[in-house]
Amino acid sequence: MALKELINSGKHFSDDLLSLKNSLDTALIKNQDEYILFNKVMVYNHRREILFKESYRTISYDIRAIDGEKFTFNVNGQNPNPFKFDELETILENITLSIPQQTKIENEINGFVASYSIDLTSDIEALSTLNTLSRAEQDKLLLKLYRGFIEILYTLRNSLFHSEVIPNNDVMKVYKFAYFILRKILHKIPT
Repeated sequence: MALKELINSGKHFSDDLLSLKNSLDTALIKNQDEYILFNKVMVYNHRREILFKESYRTISYDIRAIDGEKFTFNVNGQNPNPFKFDELETILENITLSIPQQTKIENEINGFVASYSIDLTSDIEALSTLNTLSRAEQDKLLLKLYRGFIEILYTLRNSLFHSEVIPNNDVMKVYKFAYFILRKILHKIPT
């Protein structure tokens, strides 16, 4: 894996990744009104899944993630049209379910959406002790970091291209370290 080579032998690669993380924390760059940070990196996609399906005495739940990044639920016949995550609060306000039933729906959907993102802060800090980890742990760590870095890079690109970035010294540091890391990765790709 080229990323492992860069971390083990690459000049300042781990330092640049840590510097990118720290500069992102300081610069507070947004993309689509969300801060770009390593403690909340979206590395998984929305997928079709049954989030919760169970019956308790007289209550029947069926909560699902469906195509089109939408959700649906059916609780004792209360079944709104499919909706996007940002519509969840409005849907729950306009439906006649008990507070515990609404909370169950909200918790299941919020938990699913939260699973899209992971916190890579401790993973970046673990790079200094990479060689003390087992091979399987190293591979898992490096895969998460690679996915996370590519996602961070993509959101930085989007923020820049969609004029969401206001240039200042802190922002310039972020793009400087992102460039250094990307350049080193690209030089590892065989030609």
